[in-house]
Amino acid sequence: MTKHLIMGFATNQKPESLKVFLRSAREVYPTSECDIALITNSVAGIEEILDDAGAIAINTPSTYSIRVSRRTKLYNRAFLHALRGLAGTGALSGSPEIVAGYHQLIETWHHPHFARWFAYMRVMRTLHGYDRILLADTKDVVFQRPFFDRVDPHKVAVFQDGEDFAAEGWNGRWIIEAYGRKRHAAIAHHQPICIGVVAGGAAPLAAFVTQLCTAIARHPFGRIEQAIFNKMYFAGEFDVPFQEFDNRDGPVLTMAGDGVAARTECLDGLIAASGGGRVFPVVHMYDRHEHTDRPVQARYGA
Repeated sequence: MTKHLIMGFATNQKPESLKVFLRSAREVYPTSECDIALITNSVAGIEEILDDAGAIAINTPSTYSIRVSRRTKLYNRAFLHALRGLAGTGALSGSPEIVAGYHQLIETWHHPHFARWFAYMRVMRTLHGYDRILLADTKDVVFQRPFFDRVDPHKVAVFQDGEDFAAEGWNGRWIIEAYGRKRHAAIAHHQPICIGVVAGGAAPLAAFVTQLCTAIARHPFGRIEQAIFNKMYFAGEFDVPFQEFDNRDGPVLTMAGDGVAARTECLDGLIAASGGGRVFPVVHMYDRHEHTDRPVQARYGA
């Protein structure tokens, strides 16, 4: 029997956040149906949490820290830019081991927002026995109801952001800073996709992650990965089929954007639509709002 997999990337995360992520995931899916994997640089202090959830710990060489010295950052960038330049000229086309080393250095040195995708790519190359996989932020995601039944195993499932592409908002600014106002104008009428949570069949999801990593490796600095994804997604640059879910009615609620939080309430530690509506299967960014964060922490984080 094939199983599902929930996987997150967590370096230097607070145990309280990991308790919510791991405990809620296990409450929704038993070990007979779903594995939970945490890619982390250390299990110190979270061993009991992992054991309680029956979660797998997978090592990452990620060493990123906000306390890294300026000199170290300059050296890191120098190495990464040198390898990026060689890759761009095609000089590494006959040296796949050096390309793999370049990807390993991005995972090791870069910000977790980028490093996690290279960790996912590395790990997913050796995974087997899973039909559907979900990749999620570990800091601010809580699981509340089964959701894999809505994920097409032949596609990559993406979930709309609660915010739009307004130039003054996060998504709009990220696109403008990365690609300019002309590109922003071309996609501003669309609803952004939040890639804090992505799911799909094992094969299409692995292909998607590889394609995203290839794009990030070409420009590893100066762009937010969500902007890279949205630009590629709306330009049709991915060679995988997608299913897109609305933020209000899909299996994942992202609590960002005007009015999203006001349409929710927390009942017995579970986030639901206001007025006794449905419980959202997965909630992202629950910690941004006191009326959802406090009950969720009381239910899972204590």
